[in-house]
Amino acid sequence: MAVLAEVIDLVNDAVLEVVQEIESPIATTSINVVAGTFEYALPADFVLCKRVTYNGHRLIASSIEELDAINPDAFNTALNIRDDPEAFFIENMMIGVYPIPVSSLTGGLTVRYVQKPADVTAGTDAVPLPVSMHPVVVRLVEAMYKERDEDYEAAAQVRGDALAKLNKIQHNTMHATTDQYPVIREERTAGFEYE
Repeated sequence: MAVLAEVIDLVNDAVLEVVQEIESPIATTSINVVAGTFEYALPADFVLCKRVTYNGHRLIASSIEELDAINPDAFNTALNIRDDPEAFFIENMMIGVYPIPVSSLTGGLTVRYVQKPADVTAGTDAVPLPVSMHPVVVRLVEAMYKERDEDYEAAAQVRGDALAKLNKIQHNTMHATTDQYPVIREERTAGFEYE
């Protein structure tokens, strides 16, 4: 049973790696803004930020370090409760906004993000990715086992092959062509006889 649990953990790690690579699925959440508060919790399934808006206006991605360089007292609530936020940063599953909002706003922050799929919890669970990506997950699990065995060169090769396959799948999905196209023709036949 311990081996199955280990495999399930590795499958979940591989699924997360695929999700980070393809930046999908996408979810959106709204966060209530409280006057004088600059940090808010992100959803537990947050993986990667795609876009943040405050009251419909797009915020600029930044970091605590960049904002501190602009204003050393950037997050001093006694000095900086003044405007609508213009920038945001993400750290430790928290989103921060700057300047600190002067007023509360229900659903004021909208975060569009890459969402972590539900974990596989049993050996009979389906992998939460398209079937075409399941071989990539298997190869990533294989690479993780090679890393555990300290065979880093082989692990890098297997991971590279898996990610190349994933890129090919994405490319084929985005640039899919068909050999046949539906055609509408006007055919006139004598009477109502059909072949």
